Amino acid sequence: MRKPTRSEWVNWNDLIAGAPGGHSFWQLTEFADHKLPEWRPRPIIHDTSAGPVPVLYLVRRIPLHGEFWYAPMGPCVREAQHLREICDELRRESGAFTVVLEPLVDVSSAEDEARIVASIPGLRKIDDIQPDAHTVVLNLEQSEEELLASFKQRTRRSIRKAEKNGAIIEHIDDESAFEPFWKLYEAMAQRADLLGVRSREYYESRWRLWLAAGKGHFVLAKPNADMDYAAGAFLWHDKQFVAYKDGGSLRIPEANGLQYLVQWEAIRWAKAHDATQYDLVGMPPSWELDDPNHFMHGLVQFKTGFGNVIDRLGAVQLDLKPRSTYFFERGTRRAISLVERRRGATFF
Repeated sequence: MRKPTRSEWVNWNDLIAGAPGGHSFWQLTEFADHKLPEWRPRPIIHDTSAGPVPVLYLVRRIPLHGEFWYAPMGPCVREAQHLREICDELRRESGAFTVVLEPLVDVSSAEDEARIVASIPGLRKIDDIQPDAHTVVLNLEQSEEELLASFKQRTRRSIRKAEKNGAIIEHIDDESAFEPFWKLYEAMAQRADLLGVRSREYYESRWRLWLAAGKGHFVLAKPNADMDYAAGAFLWHDKQFVAYKDGGSLRIPEANGLQYLVQWEAIRWAKAHDATQYDLVGMPPSWELDDPNHFMHGLVQFKTGFGNVIDRLGAVQLDLKPRSTYFFERGTRRAISLVERRRGATFF
């Protein structure tokens, strides 16, 4: 493992777009910028049998313990062997006391997930941090007609119903969307019991940063010309990749089916901007889709209407100094988390 050259760091997002395991928005410099100052970026190039793998680690110095490294939705590798090689390098050279990874390694079942984790010394599965380990990803290299035909009948019917009712769609690339979109997001967060996890300021600073980078886009919808906004989405976009990062809607009769139309118009916008991949971001694992107790269960009917779930390994932790990790998790981290919750933040 090595530090990137100056040229590699300047062109870091291009490296991520060409990574062996595919693109990850969470590995872009914009995501790291939003995590400052608590987390500092530490870009590393790993040497693997798949070739060089760029990984953007976020590093946090923990008093009395050392450096905590975190690779959000990375490394961008698909094979367990390449993850094993990266873990070997981290074990030898990182100097961290623990490293949290969210690799894009494909898994087929809970048993497959456990087998991969057990095959790498010092690795253990932890709760997923970012929502994209299990998701629905659409291939946009097909016509709109082919895409529509691939959706479930309920999804197509909901889209047509919202159109027939006279829905108004607006595309916005500036801060004028913040106030109406926050009302929609807040309504969704109240239903999902998510309010208080992050502050409004946190979300607005994230939207502002991605808009300023030219990589953010809002899609807002009104049920008809006489009503206010009732559904919306905030998209990340980078090169040929688009992700549905945040969404919100009101539960009113007039908005029935409107969020399906928002997604369809977001997909059409992505295609018009030469995207080849659209990520709906966030689902339960495919083997837990029928579990009503999963905290993402409410998304299952909606998102599987557009496509099938893909599963990746998700968050794992590599304990390099087990004693330090033990005392950190049972004392220091709890204290840090308590302080951060009081100001509307979380550890990660």
